[in-house]
Amino acid sequence: MNYQKKLAGSAATLMIVLGGALVLVAVIGIVIQKNRSLQNSSISEINQTKKQAVPTMEIVVNTVTPTMIQTTLTDTTDTKLTADTAKIDETMKAISSDAATIDEGLNDQMGDLSE
Repeated sequence: MNYQKKLAGSAATLMIVLGGALVLVAVIGIVIQKNRSLQNSSISEINQTKKQAVPTMEIVVNTVTPTMIQTTLTDTTDTKLTADTAKIDETMKAISSDAATIDEGLNDQMGDLSE
């Protein structure tokens, strides 16, 4: 009689464990199915987005053409070459000054504005 009670108790425990395992497998299956459906819907949304026409934007670029200094064979005297070199130096100094001003502006730090 004692053996039959132990066997009945073991059977009940085994049924509870198997039932829990079955529920666990069902939950995992539902999660996997939900994940797949989300992936499929995401892929279909991406495909629909790819099919839509992508608006294009026209980019307008303003180009600045530098002023060309033209010289002729008569301008090859030392005086004229020295004058041309001086103009180039002035232009380079102006560019350097502009670059320094821009750099100073970029590195500018605001002071205390509470005053």
